[in-house]
Amino acid sequence: MRIDVNELREPFINMHRLRNVDEKYTFFYDESNNFRKLYLKEGGFNIKKQDNFVLSGIVVNGIVNDIELGNLRKDLKLQKNVKEIKTKHLGSGEFLDFFNERKVEVFLKWLSDQDVYLHYFNLNVNYWAIVDIIDSLIDKVGDQHLFSYHMILKSDLYKVIMNEKDAFFDMMREFEYPNIKEHQINNFVLWLRSFINLNSHVLDFDRKRLLLSLFESESSLNELFFIMGNENNILINNFLPFYVRTLYIFKNSQHIFDDEDSIKKIMHTFPMSDGENELNNHSFINSVKCNAVQVSDLVSGILGKYFTFINDLKISDADDVKANLNERQLNNIEMLRELISRSDKHSNGFFNSVISEEEYLKNDLFLHGVKRI
Repeated sequence: MRIDVNELREPFINMHRLRNVDEKYTFFYDESNNFRKLYLKEGGFNIKKQDNFVLSGIVVNGIVNDIELGNLRKDLKLQKNVKEIKTKHLGSGEFLDFFNERKVEVFLKWLSDQDVYLHYFNLNVNYWAIVDIIDSLIDKVGDQHLFSYHMILKSDLYKVIMNEKDAFFDMMREFEYPNIKEHQINNFVLWLRSFINLNSHVLDFDRKRLLLSLFESESSLNELFFIMGNENNILINNFLPFYVRTLYIFKNSQHIFDDEDSIKKIMHTFPMSDGENELNNHSFINSVKCNAVQVSDLVSGILGKYFTFINDLKISDADDVKANLNERQLNNIEMLRELISRSDKHSNGFFNSVISEEEYLKNDLFLHGVKRI
């Protein structure tokens, strides 16, 4: 049975007041930090460090097959035997070192001069792995007052968990999370309340009290809907839901992805229609054959490093870190900020993040110079 995208997109567009989503564009995609599946095993995760997953690239007005690179390859001084441009050709290292590379500056200057926009989806995978706990508790407690605070509750639970991340996820593996068994519900909730109490010093008093208010009725809970009936210890089975979002939000556009076999094989499991008509507005291509996908690889590489840096950054250190940047780093950050700002001005639908409250605050402070605390 096909899913009518209008039933998905219209409430979402209205809720977030998205602009210019009915226009015709061509989206080009690549991804960064795509580990395809996240699960718990003895000793931790299957992935040593869970960097932010980023699916991003460029957007071109109208329906096109590709873009011209002009002098980009020459300006990057690539050897003639390089078949496609990859992030590694710009530089290496973590974000701050990477943004001190001359070739990053060359690329961002070139990109700024093109008639294109940026788009991205940014996912904090550890945050995504735990938000269903809050949704399940709110669902059973049934307090609409708590529902209005669901984003705060999720961010605060995440903050508490990250204070003792290894201990938390070790116990989640014991509970076979996210597949809590009915006879284990009370033990799970009691342990979670105890864990929060032990680590709640990272929250102010009012927010600690709000979070703990979710656990006042644990003895009467007989279901935690979103964290039962799933595969044992599988936190993320695939990234498909995040690939299809822009397909239905921008239903009149074309979407061209870099060949990604793990997604290509399962895309058919989310068949879509626009009213009574089948919606098939995406394709996959070998990046060697598409300049725009290669450019999207560079965009994703940059944003993957940036959002992982923001995730790891302490908000108290943000001003000092920025104050110690050199001229090239500051110039590159300013070009990135301007590219995102001009894209957002055209359509705020180009951007979507599933991250904690603090990451939003750090991004606003570091990239945009806006202090919200």
